[in-house]
Amino acid sequence: MIAAAHRHRRRAVVHAEKLSLALTAVRAAADGLVHVFWDTEGGPDDIAEIRRGGAFVVPTLSVVDRGIGARDLLADARVTPWLSGAQRYLLEQRPEDRPGRPTS
Repeated sequence: MIAAAHRHRRRAVVHAEKLSLALTAVRAAADGLVHVFWDTEGGPDDIAEIRRGGAFVVPTLSVVDRGIGARDLLADARVTPWLSGAQRYLLEQRPEDRPGRPTS
């Protein structure tokens, strides 16, 4: 898909939820990563590889908290002034507040 996008002079942006998938995408010349991986923190070597690949990263900080820090974001004065009402609402949600959301 990445090669096809590039053949058509389009950017290839990848939704990679796991670090291994993000690195695979970067190795395949993805131009960007959106909703960056949440399964683990990237180590210095991982981050260096993404930088070397030249991919931009959209961290999507305001998503439903999966135990990775939404409450910390809501308490961070450096972040909160930039959040829209919708983003703030989503950060305040818990999995049990999301009908139809898988439990695993």
